[in-house]
Amino acid sequence: MAISLKEMVARWEDIAKRAATYNLTLDDWLNDLDLRDMIGRQMDEPAAADGALRVRLETADRAFRDATLESKRSMWGPTAGGEHHAARHWWYFRYPSSPGASMRADLEVAGVLARNGS
Repeated sequence: MAISLKEMVARWEDIAKRAATYNLTLDDWLNDLDLRDMIGRQMDEPAAADGALRVRLETADRAFRDATLESKRSMWGPTAGGEHHAARHWWYFRYPSSPGASMRADLEVAGVLARNGS
């Protein structure tokens, strides 16, 4: 079942609100980042969204940036380097600023964060 652009933006707003302390898995995070990518592609369509929806997305994007830290590489890993460009796909280069234990462990395994105690 396809969801509307408005519903996708609403989901992104929810993700942005909890991004700082995200405590699901890295796989869940990647799914959420892919949602933002789908929104971006749909927003590029000329008649895709009204001004109010664009403002909501910009507000959620600002909240997401404020709640996350920048990574030097895509969260999808080094193989995504040819697909993701930091300026155009900025959401793929962000991770939670204060991740919960589960997310922190995944980020450590992925080499995004230094392992605790090392």
